[in-house]
Amino acid sequence: MYQIGEKMPVTDADGVDWIEEGVRYNRIHHRLKKVANFVNRLYKLYHFSTIFDIGCSGGKLSWLIEPSITYYGCDIVPGVIQENNNDRIVLWNIEQDEIANLNFSQRSFDCIVMSGLLEHVADRKEVLTKAISMINSTGFLILTYANPEFIFYKRNIGIRKNDRNWIMRLLTHKELKLLLKNCNFNILSVYHLIYFIMVKRVPLISRPFHIITNQYIYIAQRKYL
Repeated sequence: MYQIGEKMPVTDADGVDWIEEGVRYNRIHHRLKKVANFVNRLYKLYHFSTIFDIGCSGGKLSWLIEPSITYYGCDIVPGVIQENNNDRIVLWNIEQDEIANLNFSQRSFDCIVMSGLLEHVADRKEVLTKAISMINSTGFLILTYANPEFIFYKRNIGIRKNDRNWIMRLLTHKELKLLLKNCNFNILSVYHLIYFIMVKRVPLISRPFHIITNQYIYIAQRKYL
């Protein structure tokens, strides 16, 4: 487990510079606003009390959600964690660290957010399995995932060199849906995120949006077993 102040790898196997990424997304960006919108919608329907934002950067999502929701977050970049000075935003790596090492009194949550995270992990099934073990029964997952069929990704238009490796191994929409189902999630809805525009996915009708969708947003619920 990374400790604050410990030297961490600058890049991962895909060449992603996590210190750079942590700084880059430590702000309120359009994807974060859409995620916050879904958190607030679910809260109004189900009145849950806790949320865990995995890969939270500086925890800016907490600024956008209902104040009565207790926000927890984690990231692997020490700088953005230290900047917050918040004991509910901690250094923790879902791929490498055990849940027992998560420095919260709370280890079960009503909603988990993974925004821009699953694309970059080596074992997606293991990460989703670990996540579902931290979701309360019938709790929710809000997941964003890059679309490998996006026309700019397929044609390498405007893509940073270090981004090409992880783009090449992205799951398709169908593959990710199957993975979520195999990890005991019920998918409630899927949305196309086309930069600043969001469109609910409707089978067949939404097909023309596929190549111009750069991100999908999945709203899923833990299956009641």
